[in-house]
Amino acid sequence: MVLWQTGSFVLSVAAGIAAFLLIVVFILGMEGTKRKRIRQAGIHDVDRMSGKAFELFLEERLKQDGYKVKQTAKGADYGVDLLLQKDKTIIAVQAKRYRSNVGVKAVQEVRSGMDYYQADKA
Repeated sequence: MVLWQTGSFVLSVAAGIAAFLLIVVFILGMEGTKRKRIRQAGIHDVDRMSGKAFELFLEERLKQDGYKVKQTAKGADYGVDLLLQKDKTIIAVQAKRYRSNVGVKAVQEVRSGMDYYQADKA
């Protein structure tokens, strides 16, 4: 039996598109909820955040301070997690949420990333 001759093909495509749109709406809703929780978080919540949540926390706080914030590609970020821009100044940021001191390696990475992204500061 050929699906498009019976009309089932059109129904199948419509159902697939509807399912895809529902999934997209669900994912966007979850992302919006996560960002809302991050915006409402305070400094006392930081110790319980994952590294990714901490990056989102910084991103939201920096946006509130008037910075344009761009996340870099994960895995090939050259030691830079966020790029900030305010006026004409670009700042490279490596976000670390550690319980102890950050080592010199992290400083070297973000300094190297500063050159890669042609940032003015790190």
